[in-house]
Amino acid sequence: MTDQDKEHLRDLTAMFAMNGYLSKMACDPKASGDICEDGETNAEAVAKASYIFADAMLEAREPKPTVGLPAIKRKRSK
Repeated sequence: MTDQDKEHLRDLTAMFAMNGYLSKMACDPKASGDICEDGETNAEAVAKASYIFADAMLEAREPKPTVGLPAIKRKRSK
């Protein structure tokens, strides 16, 4: 997978996370709500949170290397 493919996957994942946010929040995008940091609008906060979720989802998707005894596969006896 190329870096460009990874960025497209990240954008797509963020889009779906944002869709989930927006389906639950009926708010004015230009206002500042509970999830906003200082000086941030709802739209900016939701966009930032969507990419945080996307990054976490992509990190969870990557296989973790196994080391030590769990990495040794048992041989089946016949």
